[in-house]
Amino acid sequence: MSSTAPIQMADMSRDAPPQGLRRRKPGQETGPYADLPPEEREALMRLHARATRRTLFDHLQQWAWILGAAFVLYFGDGRRPLPAVLANDPRIRQGWLSIFCFGVGANFLLFLYTAYWLRWTGKCLPGQDYEDVAPWAIPTAVVMGLVSFVAAHVAAWPVWGFLCIPMCIILYMGFFMATLLIPGGAEDPAAPGRPPPRGGAAGKQE
Repeated sequence: MSSTAPIQMADMSRDAPPQGLRRRKPGQETGPYADLPPEEREALMRLHARATRRTLFDHLQQWAWILGAAFVLYFGDGRRPLPAVLANDPRIRQGWLSIFCFGVGANFLLFLYTAYWLRWTGKCLPGQDYEDVAPWAIPTAVVMGLVSFVAAHVAAWPVWGFLCIPMCIILYMGFFMATLLIPGGAEDPAAPGRPPPRGGAAGKQE
């Protein structure tokens, strides 16, 4: 046997694929888009990458608002937390504060009603939008939100002045983003049981 035989055998063993695996042909793609044409596959991969970046940015923005609201609640006027200032400071206008609490409580009850009660009682079926069952919910929530927003400014203006505006915005956005963390607070449009959009694959089959 010649001296080059071991070298040739080593080259063949190096080029051979591992046992149990098949060598992929050049240009052969794998993954969820493998059966699609190249142009459509590349377009879907770009959309997927863009959606991933957007989702990451949305999560960062959501937690930024929540942490900002926690900061305002904890530090309050710099000496006491915000709940202690609202409860004990004589400059707070308690009548307007009661209106603010009523508006916030009404919106929280509306959230529980639309996110849980309608589905638990079967009035809102899986995949159905709660606006079809309770079209009055969103206008009522908007009115209550505006009333509570104005009442909060009037109640706390003697203590913080113009700082009430950024504080109320941060608190409102922080609490709103926190509701999205509650199961049922936000629905995935592509979740199982939700009807596909019109004109999609399901619509073409019909």
